Amino acid sequence: MKINRKKILLSILFIILFSQCNSLATKKLPTIDWVNPQIVKFLSKEKLQVILQATEVRTYLTESTATSSTGLNGYGITGMGNNLSPSEINILKNLVVDSKGYNFSIKKRCMIMPKFGFSFHYKKQQVNLLISFQCKQWLFTFAKDKPQGFKLEDFDQIKSKLEKLVKRIFPKETLLH
Repeated sequence: MKINRKKILLSILFIILFSQCNSLATKKLPTIDWVNPQIVKFLSKEKLQVILQATEVRTYLTESTATSSTGLNGYGITGMGNNLSPSEINILKNLVVDSKGYNFSIKKRCMIMPKFGFSFHYKKQQVNLLISFQCKQWLFTFAKDKPQGFKLEDFDQIKSKLEKLVKRIFPKETLLH
């Protein structure tokens, strides 16, 4: 029996590539004890608990400026996507707790103009996440927060991973307003 080395190598390569593509989706869900203390301090334990325990995450397209008294903390909703699947929720949670998703040492001079929104739901609590690829920033808020309670930070180093997730949810949308 002749072994085809090319088929074996291609099979091994396929297995490696497939496992890399699904690594964020299958990565074990973080607990608050595993999260970088700077991220815990920035977001607050309360917000982080809602995010990590959320069993439902809704998706939205938003207006670029906060001019509404409704929507996601004043950012009007212009469209809705499907709720995230359990694996997509896992991917987003892992991105939220990834230390590379924060750059606490610099502050950008860019007005956030989000186009995409997510709302994490756990029991009766809701944490909103607004994303602006224009500024490469994300904004975390409780549904009841006023602007002074908003938490804004850069996500430069995880931009490509976040883009991949958003493009999967909103395949027909451009990333910028």
